Amino acid sequence: MSKNSGNRKTILLGVLVVVVIIGICFVCVTLYAKNEINKEKFQMPEIDVPLLTQELTDKDKAFAYAMNQYNAAVAADNTEGRWRTDVRRLDEDWQTPFSKADNAILLGIRKKAGDQIKEMYPKQDGNVRLREVRDAIPPFVKQAQDVTDFSITLGRENEKNETVDTDRYFLTLTFDPNSEDTQAMLNSDAYQNICKELSPVAALNDTQIEMQSVSMNFVIDRASEELKSVEIRRDMLVTTTIVLTDESADLLGQKEGKIVLPYGTSQIVEFSYYGAHFTDEAIAVKPGDIKRLPAAVFVNENASKDDFKLTFTSSDPEALTFDADGTMTVAKEAHEEKVTVSMTLEYEGKTYTDELTVFITELELEVEGNVGA
Repeated sequence: MSKNSGNRKTILLGVLVVVVIIGICFVCVTLYAKNEINKEKFQMPEIDVPLLTQELTDKDKAFAYAMNQYNAAVAADNTEGRWRTDVRRLDEDWQTPFSKADNAILLGIRKKAGDQIKEMYPKQDGNVRLREVRDAIPPFVKQAQDVTDFSITLGRENEKNETVDTDRYFLTLTFDPNSEDTQAMLNSDAYQNICKELSPVAALNDTQIEMQSVSMNFVIDRASEELKSVEIRRDMLVTTTIVLTDESADLLGQKEGKIVLPYGTSQIVEFSYYGAHFTDEAIAVKPGDIKRLPAAVFVNENASKDDFKLTFTSSDPEALTFDADGTMTVAKEAHEEKVTVSMTLEYEGKTYTDELTVFITELELEVEGNVGA
């Protein structure tokens, strides 16, 4: 009995020790968490950067700004670009007098027409230096009086209704559809090519194009205000009388019929710029931090490291140092201050510079590497 009693006492003592240790740990964790919560956090100062959303207050200003951006991008010596045209066939909306079975054959005919419509527009798959191919760049000839509406946002909503791409402006100009010269489309070589392609199976008579909507969408980098891309979207109804060849008529059981084809085109030009800029206006760091600078550098893809020179300097070289690739080291003995970091790119006889504000603080950061807006 005494032996059993001793064992129970040992077990109870062990349990008591474990409970005490757990209690002490809980108190320590609670005190640590409370201390962390109560630590003073660094607050990023407001950086006064004018917003395009506040400056472009009417459609005339928006149109003038957008056209200036496009013309500047095309004329610049430090720009590369690519362009393409997408053709959207809205098959569920098209109207024909033919049966569903016959429509399957007509869809093949329609695809050929869509492929030919693409040839109405210039195309450049890979990036090219715009200064070498300026005559080939798609011209966007629009007039201010044809603008019916505009919108501009910082960032955009994705399919989940989340705001994304907040480092870019999205500017849309809406135009009067009647401002488009649809007759010029019908008189173009491209339309004649469509008719030629279809001639073995059908002829197109009394073709008319009714423009439904026209808009231009501009994507602009917030930090540099460089135009990243422009898209012109056209939605149209193509009405035509299709007259089938005898062989095709035998297959379909009908010689001719009027069809209405909804088409959409998206003509897109994308730009890239030689140069260097910071993608944030300001960041916050702590003494001893080692961080990659938020820098964007672009040169021709065939350029080697010997073809350009990239340097970083700061207003306090004892507090911040950099390696050649833009990794920043904050001195452990650095004190709280605001430091200006300068980036310089020398490439093809031109010099590109940009500046970044770096706040050195010993306070806690809300988010590691907090970025100012």
